[in-house]
Amino acid sequence: MLRDKLVSALMAARRAVRTDETARPAVHDAKVALGERGEPWWEPTTPEGRVDRLQRAARALLRHRGEDGAVTVEDLATLSPGAGIELSDAENAVAHLTGKPDATAVRQADLDNENP
Repeated sequence: MLRDKLVSALMAARRAVRTDETARPAVHDAKVALGERGEPWWEPTTPEGRVDRLQRAARALLRHRGEDGAVTVEDLATLSPGAGIELSDAENAVAHLTGKPDATAVRQADLDNENP
């Protein structure tokens, strides 16, 4: 389940902060992806908020998976069933992260040139 993978990524990032202060953005990305930060869960979401959450989920998962990992549009679309996240939100998030409007997955190499 994607949520379990994000929790695992969050815990790994929290452990990393003990020895590396630069790991804080990884904690923040995981928390936003899990809905602990960002748009309040009790209010209606905006398209921008959903895409931001999905982008942060992709970053958190890719950091956790390493260089060989990939996150697909379908992976991201399953982040929060029933929370208003749609396939188009996931497609927009992947397109933004890769810079390719028709991309179906994002890899760590796509993020290496990006400023989070």
